[in-house]
Amino acid sequence: MVLRKGVIFMKEEKEQITKKGNNIRKIARIVSIIVGGYWAFALSMEVIMLKKMVWDLETTLLVTFVVILLISVVIAWMNEKIGGTVLILGGIGFSIFAYFSAGHNKILAMLVSGVPFIICGILFLITWMEKRREKI
Repeated sequence: MVLRKGVIFMKEEKEQITKKGNNIRKIARIVSIIVGGYWAFALSMEVIMLKKMVWDLETTLLVTFVVILLISVVIAWMNEKIGGTVLILGGIGFSIFAYFSAGHNKILAMLVSGVPFIICGILFLITWMEKRREKI
C-alpha cells in the first residue's frame, strides 16, 4: 500500500495506471509516426515527381500545415501537453483546409487529412493527464 496526501493507494492500482498510460503513449507515438510519415512522404513525392510544383496559395497552406503538424509530433514526444494541444489545433485547421480545398468528397478529405492528427493529439493529452494523475 502507498500513502499519499492522506489517501491509501494499492500498489497494483498504481501499476495499472502506469501501464495504461504507457500503452496509450506507445499508441500515440506509433500513430503519429505513421500519419506524419505518410504526409511527409506524400509531399516529398509530389515535389520529386512533378519537379515543377506550382506554388499557389493552396500549396503553401498545405505545406505549412504539414510542417507545423510534423513539428508538433516531435514536440509531443517531449511534452505531451503542448504537443497534443498543437496537434489538435493543427488537425482542426488542416481538416478545415481540406474541406474547402477538396472538390468532391469533402468529408473524406477531412477524415484523411486532419482527423488522424486530432486523434494523435487526444491520445497525447490522455497520456499527459495519466502522468499528472500519477503524481497526485
